[in-house]
Amino acid sequence: MPQESMSELSAEEIQPCADPSAARGVLARVVDRCSTDKRRFERLFQTHFAFVWRTLRRLGVLEAHLPDASQRVFFCTAQRLSEIAPADERGFLFGTARRVAADFRRLDQRASPTDETEAFVDSTHGNPEELVEQKQARELLDRLLDAMPNDLREVLILHEGEGMSQSDIARVLGIPCGTAASRLRRGHEEFRRLLRRHYLLQEQKGIR
Repeated sequence: MPQESMSELSAEEIQPCADPSAARGVLARVVDRCSTDKRRFERLFQTHFAFVWRTLRRLGVLEAHLPDASQRVFFCTAQRLSEIAPADERGFLFGTARRVAADFRRLDQRASPTDETEAFVDSTHGNPEELVEQKQARELLDRLLDAMPNDLREVLILHEGEGMSQSDIARVLGIPCGTAASRLRRGHEEFRRLLRRHYLLQEQKGIR
């Protein structure tokens, strides 16, 4: 039977994996731009880099562009670090990632997300069949999310991908709790609709 839950498709093993070498490169280029508390910025970076990387990918930034997009997010954060309360760091990063992702989508809106750099997979874990299945699941999830309206995609990413509650989502996005709940419900419905359509098309191809 086809899966109809994003929770199943977005399990840890199919999350977009942050590239360690990219992380080191971004930090090296950005940390010197932080004119205030460099130690705080480094702690923020180490804590939230993987979150920013996942968020950008789930918001439609192509794999090849993630290092540049991540750098832009953290460069903006470094410039405004003194204005950001520690409790608001993740919300600020997500809001910045939203804007950066929108810019990158406009640059290359229709390019395929499934090129050879799609997944930074550690080939020492799992057998080849499992790795192929994980890559296919990542690609499917990305295609389904790319097909969703941005407002529904964002709440679904934060709830299913990051485990945020509806109240946390409302705070991060700056929307009423009722709006967050409504978007989450509609997001689940839209995701299930897209997933059912995907499996229906697959079945039709098989019949032919």
